[in-house]
Amino acid sequence: MSFYLFNVGIVNLCYNFEINDFYMISGGLVTDFRHFADCTSTNDLARAAASSVADEWTVFIADTQSAGRGRMGRTWIDEPGSSLLMSILLRPGTDPSLVMSLSLLAGLSVCKEIENHCGLKASLKWPNDIIWSGMKIGGILIESASTGGSLHYAIAGIGLNLNNRIIPDGISGKATSVFLATGRVYERIEIAKGIVAFFKDHYDEWFGTLGIAEEVNNRNRPGYLEEYVKYCITIGSHVVIERNDGILHGIAEDVDKNGALLVRLANGSRLSILSGEVSIRGINGYV
Repeated sequence: MSFYLFNVGIVNLCYNFEINDFYMISGGLVTDFRHFADCTSTNDLARAAASSVADEWTVFIADTQSAGRGRMGRTWIDEPGSSLLMSILLRPGTDPSLVMSLSLLAGLSVCKEIENHCGLKASLKWPNDIIWSGMKIGGILIESASTGGSLHYAIAGIGLNLNNRIIPDGISGKATSVFLATGRVYERIEIAKGIVAFFKDHYDEWFGTLGIAEEVNNRNRPGYLEEYVKYCITIGSHVVIERNDGILHGIAEDVDKNGALLVRLANGSRLSILSGEVSIRGINGYV
């Protein structure tokens, strides 16, 4: 039986879609599926549930968010009923250093699903943006909490402009949707199911990364990271690294087994960059 969370200020309305519950849970993809009409953000719902008895692989989906957010506190704007807004609650109990690479796995899961289901070949901009034709089509936000040196929980927040027909003026030309790219409307639950399926298929692979020794040219990194590199348009590009101590220029060469971006600077040194330390922007345009 599904447990539904009511918390003033976090969620306004809640629907019990038993058919959708059964559809996802019966396939063994998730332990619980909670659908909300309106909330502050699905990550907020997942965080509140994480402090209770919610199981790993509980999935939260909302029709709209009043306070959606992306990495580094950026605002996420959705189109009610059209955007796919989803969070997956995980309880890996592993080393917190693996959180960065979890973002990469989530982004790859979205790319694979919209390619397989919608015929749209998107790309990934390290660490968390999903790009099509130079415009953002989705993003990932990983939030976590650690206790005793291990991850108590991790939340994979996924935002995808799926059936959006209108892009707000402020981001017009910088963002688009799957609908605007293909001219077709898609069932959110179908896309969500595909994303969760790919994510879960490779979760154990991600979980086992801690035991992998780093080798020259990352020959020993897990397979999903090899696949991520194929989709990542940041790698091989000139990048600008914005830090508190100044701005650096370099060429993004690779990602390591922990998901850090490896950048070759002008002086020949190689810098390992983790999410939250810097902002990455391509020199030419948004990407």
